[in-house]
Amino acid sequence: DCPLRVTMPPQTMPFHHTPIEERFRTVAADRRRRAVSIFGLAFAPSFTSSGNSYSSSTSSRYLLGCSSTGRICFWDLTDGDSGRGRALAVLDVTAKQWGHHHSNHLDASVMPIYHISFIEKKPDQQQQHQQHTLLVVAVRGGVLLYRWSDIEAKLDRIAEGKDDACLTTTTKVQQSTCILGDVHPITTLPVHPNPNPRALGRIQCTSFDASNDILYGAADDGFGTYVWDIEREELLGTLGRRSGVTNSLHSVVCSIDGGGKVITGGDGGQIDVWDGRQLSLIESVDCSSCFRDGVAAAGTVISDS
Repeated sequence: DCPLRVTMPPQTMPFHHTPIEERFRTVAADRRRRAVSIFGLAFAPSFTSSGNSYSSSTSSRYLLGCSSTGRICFWDLTDGDSGRGRALAVLDVTAKQWGHHHSNHLDASVMPIYHISFIEKKPDQQQQHQQHTLLVVAVRGGVLLYRWSDIEAKLDRIAEGKDDACLTTTTKVQQSTCILGDVHPITTLPVHPNPNPRALGRIQCTSFDASNDILYGAADDGFGTYVWDIEREELLGTLGRRSGVTNSLHSVVCSIDGGGKVITGGDGGQIDVWDGRQLSLIESVDCSSCFRDGVAAAGTVISDS
């Protein structure tokens, strides 16, 4: 277990800005609010009627994008006169969707979304014939899981011109774009708690091990990579940071062969290989020289054995 350490900011004397400085700060803050950064894109999986399941394909109808504004945009790639599709609907993700516990600590107006992806959740014993496709939304404070079939059904109705779907379940933004107003996550997977809301970890990337329903989330809060059991909806632990290293993690990927190997990367040019089942470090490789000047240091080989 990693102890929680919080450093409180030192007490400072109140500082007053001049009117010109206040105006400058207001303009700068307004520009930051208006600026939009797209952090992630994902093709929605296509439904295969013969197999009664979804499959990932670039021929999917919908493309999703997440941004710094806390909004997910859905594009219908089969619509639009230019052949490039059109923005069909948007989904606002706020701290209120976490419930009262996290809403008290997070800014409900802006909740940037850092990563989106799709995973296939195994059917439970009571619903063996159903395999759920989930939309994974990574934010500051953890991960939210949405049932994709619920969102897709609404998008289909809007795309088909069913006004009731847009008028009763959404609010129109523009002439052809709607806000999905009654879509909620089926579960939330929080990071370690922290009394300082600004210190809550940002999950910047996720990866899913379908062989055992384990979701990994790379964070920037010093705890390392979070390990969640999707079936039991609980945090199993973290792939803790290496001794003396407090850099943020930006990426994580797990092996597709079910072997439990997890690879993480972040600040400092380090790539770490972990045993995801034992939550232990296998090896650490310094790849900084490779990214700086294109020459890898001798011995910087990540074994696949």
